[in-house]
Amino acid sequence: MVDRYYYFASSLPLLAFGSEPPQTLKEFLREARALMTPGDYTLLKNAVRQTDDPSGRNRTLREWFLYLRALKNELVIMRAQQKGWDAHPYLKGEAYPETSIRILTAELKRRSDPLTAEKLIDQTKWEKLEELSVGHYFDVDFLIIYALKLMILERWQIMDRKRGEEILEKIA
Repeated sequence: MVDRYYYFASSLPLLAFGSEPPQTLKEFLREARALMTPGDYTLLKNAVRQTDDPSGRNRTLREWFLYLRALKNELVIMRAQQKGWDAHPYLKGEAYPETSIRILTAELKRRSDPLTAEKLIDQTKWEKLEELSVGHYFDVDFLIIYALKLMILERWQIMDRKRGEEILEKIA
């Protein structure tokens, strides 16, 4: 039987790309540890640590890690082309056709601002997580996706804070 986390999932605040995280990842994981089965919590921790599920039993994690590898490979190809290098020694795994990644890399080629490029990459990741969340409302997959989104929001909170501090130091 698949474990359902009705109370936990329904108690979590909604997340929106570009918004402030309503809680820290650490707080979320503390709560998750208390409410999830040990096996499901291990899957959640693997997702947060970016560690593949060795059993391959979780479809969401499997798809997410394939997507991340494809994204990294496309970025390697794009950067190698810009430098005039051969990308093949740096590619990992087999090809994973993903239209959103091809669209992203085409858009990145037109951008010169690294911060904007990073935001586009994270927005594309967010959209993939939205796609993976379809049909998952109260299960471990929902919680995994929630944690991954929370990681993206925390990353931008830190980056925006750093950028703000840099601007403040220049003014002062």
